[in-house]
Amino acid sequence: MITNLPPEELMSMGERYRADYLVEQGGYSLGIAAKDSKTLAVLLPVNFLAEVRAALDSVSSAMKDKTVAAADSKSATVSQNAAFAGAKLWRTKVMHRCRRAASMGKPMPDELVHVNKAKTVPAVISQMDKMTKLLETNKADLAADTAALLKQGLELTAALKAADAGQEVKKFKDLPDAVRAFYQNKGLLYIGLKVINDAGRELHAGEPEKASQYNFSILRRNHGKKAQGEAGGDLTPTPSPQGKG
Repeated sequence: MITNLPPEELMSMGERYRADYLVEQGGYSLGIAAKDSKTLAVLLPVNFLAEVRAALDSVSSAMKDKTVAAADSKSATVSQNAAFAGAKLWRTKVMHRCRRAASMGKPMPDELVHVNKAKTVPAVISQMDKMTKLLETNKADLAADTAALLKQGLELTAALKAADAGQEVKKFKDLPDAVRAFYQNKGLLYIGLKVINDAGRELHAGEPEKASQYNFSILRRNHGKKAQGEAGGDLTPTPSPQGKG
């Protein structure tokens, strides 16, 4: 089994990623993993790579279905996806700004200097609510003018709240079974590739060049441009598949 995450969470995750990029990323990642198959297998559950390959094949095959392809194309432009990506970028900016302040002797709340991962929309909303309030409270101790950053955080939080989590669940229930299965398999594939990347980087922890081959640079190659255009962010360009990602 690739993951024990519930189907709704997998569908929500799978909807956020373009199928063609995900399939291309899967081919690359499984190709890299194949080179380390014997040693990598020790760090993964039994038959894990085969299960990820099956998820990749399922997503690739489903892309030929016109109903599925149309749904995937539509979901790629949903505003919630842009807000979700923008929120992740915003949290990173806040973290680095507050870490600078902490290094300069200004006391900063732990929630602003150590940002925990949040994978679901409700979790990100909760985190953004806390971070914007703390940022407002501590803005006087930050070296840079934080008004614009705070404003962006509030706007992103509002955008995520507008796409109510309950409505998201209802949306998935109303979809055709083929589309639901497609989104779920995309989520499975994404999680599978993420686990492979983590295992590969553990395997080559002492070899940075080899470890860097386990990355998401194909899947996220246009992430910076999308976030900048839709959510007002500015990301550093993503490296090639041979670089870190």
